[in-house]
Amino acid sequence: GLEKAVTKPDFHMSWEQALGDARLIPHTRPGAVRSGILKVEVDAPVVMQELNFRRREIVKRLTELAPDARVKDIRFVIGNFRSRT
Repeated sequence: GLEKAVTKPDFHMSWEQALGDARLIPHTRPGAVRSGILKVEVDAPVVMQELNFRRREIVKRLTELAPDARVKDIRFVIGNFRSRT
């Protein structure tokens, strides 16, 4: 199908490396890739704004770190979850 779950531990490691800022990791939860777009839940608008500024850079890193995920873009949404701190 068009939707590909990226919940594998290796993808989460790639996501954390691609973020490039350890402070942001607990505020994000990557979801599935659909038609090349990775959906990521974030816990606050300020986090979403920061990640949107870095979106192209993160996509470029994910392409290098996790080519099988085929991420072409990222969509950030506010999610209802507590940070994993």
